[in-house]
Parts: sequence; structure tokens; C-alpha cells
Amino acid sequence: MVQPNAHGRWAQGRAEVEWFLEPDFGTEALRRLTFKIDAYGRLAKTIRIDTPLLIWTTTRPREARLREVLTEALRNLDNPTRAPVSTTAADLAEPVSIWAPP
Repeated sequence: MVQPNAHGRWAQGRAEVEWFLEPDFGTEALRRLTFKIDAYGRLAKTIRIDTPLLIWTTTRPREARLREVLTEALRNLDNPTRAPVSTTAADLAEPVSIWAPP
């Protein structure tokens, strides 16, 4: 299975959402993340919980390319809703973090 770098829970009022975090420091090929998307999809199917995956990367251009690769990877999943993904880039994080699905 997959080994997330972090797991968190956001709670506000009565609503809460759990999530996994994958930081991308630009040290590996973006295609490697497509294997992780598949693994997160299998994990969700196994545990029957669709947990969002947040991918943080270093720059807007890398995030744009990452989103292209992720869109293709999600199309190849049996059930793409099993692996909800959002991305952001470090250079967007000032002063507020911005997360967006591919």
C-alpha cells in the first residue's frame, strides 16, 4: 500500500475532514506521483474511506505540470472519486494557502 508523509484532520464546528499530505520538493519525476495516486485509490477501496490527498509542491510551474500528470492518472483509475486530490505550490502560499483540485 501507500505510505503518506502525513495524515491530518480539519474540524470546524460539527464538520470534519481527514486528509493525507504528500510534499513534492521537485526531487523525483512527476510520473512517480501517478503510481502514488493509484496506490491511494487502492487504499481507499480497501478501507472504504475516500480520504483527500493534498500535494504541496515548490513552484506554480511545477504545480501546473503536476496537475496535467494527475489529471491523466485520475482518468486511468477505476473510480477517480476514490482518490480526491488537491494541489498547491509554495509560491502561492503567501499570505494564504490555496488548494485546488486538478
